[in-house]
Amino acid sequence: MSGPASKVTTEQVRDRVGNRSFQLGREYADSGAILNPQHAGDTLLARCEGSSGGPYEVTATLGARGIVTADCSCLVGGGGRCKHVAALVLAWVANPGRFAVVEKLDEALGRYSTDELIALVKQMLRKHPDLEALVARTPPAGQIVDTQVIATQVNDALRARTWEWDEVRAVAAELEEIVDAAAGLMAAGSHAAAAASYAAILLPVLEAYENFNDQSGDLMAVVHRCAVGLGDCLPDLADAAAHEGAIDALWAACAADIGMGGIELAGSAPDVLLAHATPAEKCKLAELVRSRLPSADGSDARDWEAQAYGHWYLDLAADAMADNEYLEVCRAAGLLCDLVKRLLKLGRDAEAEAAGRAASDAELFQLATVATRPDRGDLAERLVRERIATAKDYRLLEWLKARYAARADVAGQLEITRLLFDRQPSVVAYRDARTLASKLGTWDGVRSELRAAIARGKDARLTVEVHLEEGEIDEALQAVRHEKVNAYNGYWSGALKLTVAQAAEKTRPEAALGIYRAHAEGMIEQKNRAAYEDAAKYLAKVKKLHESLDEAEEWAAYIAALKERFRRLPALQKELANIKL
Repeated sequence: MSGPASKVTTEQVRDRVGNRSFQLGREYADSGAILNPQHAGDTLLARCEGSSGGPYEVTATLGARGIVTADCSCLVGGGGRCKHVAALVLAWVANPGRFAVVEKLDEALGRYSTDELIALVKQMLRKHPDLEALVARTPPAGQIVDTQVIATQVNDALRARTWEWDEVRAVAAELEEIVDAAAGLMAAGSHAAAAASYAAILLPVLEAYENFNDQSGDLMAVVHRCAVGLGDCLPDLADAAAHEGAIDALWAACAADIGMGGIELAGSAPDVLLAHATPAEKCKLAELVRSRLPSADGSDARDWEAQAYGHWYLDLAADAMADNEYLEVCRAAGLLCDLVKRLLKLGRDAEAEAAGRAASDAELFQLATVATRPDRGDLAERLVRERIATAKDYRLLEWLKARYAARADVAGQLEITRLLFDRQPSVVAYRDARTLASKLGTWDGVRSELRAAIARGKDARLTVEVHLEEGEIDEALQAVRHEKVNAYNGYWSGALKLTVAQAAEKTRPEAALGIYRAHAEGMIEQKNRAAYEDAAKYLAKVKKLHESLDEAEEWAAYIAALKERFRRLPALQKELANIKL
């Protein structure tokens, strides 16, 4: 077989199905679970034995980017991301010659007359009566669909399962077949029928969604697919009733998405509605959105949800709103930036400043990131400046520091850096303060104050880091011997000691040597191969330091004693031999 399918890679298979299904699929493929493999063009077909059922019918169509479409008849095979699909494609990657060449389905069916096709379908239905529902749900292109039939099929699928999470995928797989039929109608140009089908699927699923434990997101994927399909159909719906029905269904998806916290359940539906709703439909939507907003006094505000509806309402109705209504909506929905910008536009500076002053730290940060009009003074900077003494959101301090940096105000930068250090001491803030204070010629005084603050805080790690920052190797070595550092006895203290040892190698090699030896011996005591590799790396450093001190005999005695001490650890002995220790 030639063409793009012959170039599919194992990584493309892993990306499609996920790591676990990939690993299981490889085991299936290697064990011969793929039966009667065939290919028709770029489509692979086979049966795959399962661990608790089967054999399952598996198909996959391949392309330049890997698996284009796939499906499996197992419980979770809808969408083609199961281990059986992985096994099929990995079997192809391993040995394409094993797959028998068969005629493409379209070509084979094309040789049948209409009467022969009808007879063939009837024969299939007698053998597989469950396919009759699929025939009923897929009307010819251009035909008006019976939405009651679709709704019944959807509700049957939803009622046929329990709410347990492992059943949700089976429900979603059954629903995906109905969505596939809607997508087929759209592909055939029957936009009205497709839109009606999408809506008939989407609305019952949304109504029943809370009854399911959709941890995997499979039902969400069904809703998302229907919402996207409706959005694609909307521009081509000439019939007013069909257009309005699609608008109503998209509104339901948008409202559900906002209620769930904005998880993109409805895709780009809000933008689609703004772009394609008629003026009358926009008025209706605006009324619906307005009804979801909290009261003007904010007594029932719902934070993010209120803001989402508020932004949407402004998008729908801002052009027709008077200033007072606009301001009322902003206050009710908690849209601080929109409120302040409109107040400034109206010349109501005092109200704008009062609104900003009443904002939370997070709201003030949001406001600060929005440019203010230069001719009114820098309102945002003034408000943040007032807040710095009490602000718990460090982003406000960082924002103000960046403002000072933009106009080369070194004293202002240093002031904020000192505040940041006081609230969250770190070697980075210490270094920044040193750079800024040195420019002002005040580093000696600032250094004394910062070092006193570090001593008062008794932060053992920061103490060591600052000693290293200042090149105070003896003090750093003394600090890592402190009981507070040693009390951690874990990765934190070990990494800190190794950092100090590295800094001490040139001027205090004996001290560095001792830290490396202790670390290596501690790793060996963990008794695993990775620890032995790490220990060997640091023992190599020990050897090098001994050599720099002309202590070859001391090294030989030490390594001999160490090997004897751990003679019953062959994996360690091998690691030491690998690097010639």
